[in-house]
Amino acid sequence: MVTNHYDQIFIGNFDSGKKQIIGPKPPANCRFCGRDASEVTFKKVAHSIPELLGNRQLVSTDECDDCNQHFADHAENDLGKFTKPYRLMGQVRGKKSVPSYKTFKGLSRIDFATGTGFEILEREDDVIHEIDEENKQVTFHFMREAYCPAAAYKALVKTAISVMPEPELENFHHAKNWLLCSDHTKHLMQPLELLMYFVPGPKPHRGTSALVLRKKANSERQDLPYCMFVVAFGNLQYQIVVPALQDNRGPETVSITIPRFPSAFGEDWPYGAPRAATLDMTSGEKLPPEACSVAMHFDEIVRNEG
Repeated sequence: MVTNHYDQIFIGNFDSGKKQIIGPKPPANCRFCGRDASEVTFKKVAHSIPELLGNRQLVSTDECDDCNQHFADHAENDLGKFTKPYRLMGQVRGKKSVPSYKTFKGLSRIDFATGTGFEILEREDDVIHEIDEENKQVTFHFMREAYCPAAAYKALVKTAISVMPEPELENFHHAKNWLLCSDHTKHLMQPLELLMYFVPGPKPHRGTSALVLRKKANSERQDLPYCMFVVAFGNLQYQIVVPALQDNRGPETVSITIPRFPSAFGEDWPYGAPRAATLDMTSGEKLPPEACSVAMHFDEIVRNEG
């Protein structure tokens, strides 16, 4: 159904290859706040897709330093905390490396290094994982750091606007103002729903894939959103609605249907079919640390008796 009603206006897969650039050089205006080089600076390297999601390749020239810092402080930091357990287990390399995890007690930790894999240091009084030998499954128990769901959602909206073609930006004026508001309890739409797929297996997504979908001009479905964004990395695929002027019906309350974009991995995926979930990211308050578990399957256990 998605392909019948939407055009792909941006698609790409990015990792650590040759730099790809969005925007003019030198920049004319910031695509978010609209200010030019006489008002703001453009010295920082702005990643169109956050580095923490695995992108070290695609950068933007038309994101000013003020907006770059705002998004880092008020959106991407929350996205990082929200996704950290999955980025570790999915071996997603950020700015420097795959993130490590240390328990709140500080007695146990998990690290990942290319070539050697996962290294688990665990104390009996601070358990971080459990093994089910009968079902060949290991479950890792994390405590996700405090984060704001709406801020994490905004980080994904910001990413969509960073990569979409410049002529489309005029349709997201309200969305850009919303992104630049640090009060995350003020909503442009609600609920903020995040459609997720968890794909089992060792790092199914190579690099970071991004896709912007725009509703076809001839679509007669009034209940579909104008624009959606899909990003995939490690074991995860996220999908959100990008708030557009076309979705604004004034004082009228409008219900929309969010068609789920399919995962690239289907029922025949050897590690098991992707698991779908819908997460409510509406809360603009910082949530306290919460438990988060990730289960992985293994083929065999090799014990070192030395």
